[in-house]
Amino acid sequence: MSERDALQALLSERDLSGAESRLRDRLQAGASITPWIKELPKPNYSATHRVRTRLRKPAPSRAWVGGLVLAFGALIALGSTQLPQDPVPLAQPLARAGQADITPDLQAAWQGSGRITGTAEAPVVLWDKGSLHLELTPNQGVDLQVRTREASVLVLGTVFDVDRDVLGTTVSVTRGSVQVNCTQGPSASLNAGEQHTCLPVSAAASASRLQSLQNKDSQTRRDEIARAMTLEDAQGAVLSELLALRLELNAQDQDWSAVQLDALAYLEIGGPREVEIRTLAAQLQQRAGDCTGVRALLSGVDKLSDREQSVLNTCK
Repeated sequence: MSERDALQALLSERDLSGAESRLRDRLQAGASITPWIKELPKPNYSATHRVRTRLRKPAPSRAWVGGLVLAFGALIALGSTQLPQDPVPLAQPLARAGQADITPDLQAAWQGSGRITGTAEAPVVLWDKGSLHLELTPNQGVDLQVRTREASVLVLGTVFDVDRDVLGTTVSVTRGSVQVNCTQGPSASLNAGEQHTCLPVSAAASASRLQSLQNKDSQTRRDEIARAMTLEDAQGAVLSELLALRLELNAQDQDWSAVQLDALAYLEIGGPREVEIRTLAAQLQQRAGDCTGVRALLSGVDKLSDREQSVLNTCK
């Protein structure tokens, strides 16, 4: 069916008025409609997609037929013979280091790994690790998302960077604005010159993050340990490492009762620092005058060091 026939079919047998009625009359009379149609706005992708969807459905209601006629007529003015096809999916790996024009409106440069999915109208960057720089032309109707394990970044047109490492996912905006939704911790709306970090969502990653926070104050590290202990994978070797890290903070603060509790909790789980923590717990038991506890703790050590033997000797 030609565009003219399609328009006539849409307008036939309807009680229309105004511009729609005049267009119907011109169609029925065989008169040219091109000058009239050329006054209509050009359609964007969303409008033509709606037209195609509605053409597949039963006859439209009067409430929206006018808008449909205008959008369809604009296609005639453009000389279109077919409505747009379904968007072609994007599937591009981002490996090692490189740069590319992903679409005419989206440029990327990266050093790390990830991949691009979605469509040209709605690209989705799944970023695994490293640094990613994106430039999106504004006001082109493109809905860009960047997703990491820690964050989802929503963008309409801007220049920004995404860095994913042991600290989490950090988003920095050069131009425009983005919405950063964190899986863990607070989300943020960012403008040019601002940045925000979404924290790791696993206890194992948080334990690695803590190693990089050695120069931070004690309370910052305590808060990170407390948050990590609430995560789903905070068990086994990961939990024992978090206990050891908290034990160190308690020892620095000379909170020996808290140290003792963490040491006993660690020994219940076990881990690579077991001998070191057995010795520390034994020393605390010795200080408390609990020789039974000292012997129980050091009996689990295969070969006693001079320090451990000295602790044990005080209980003989």
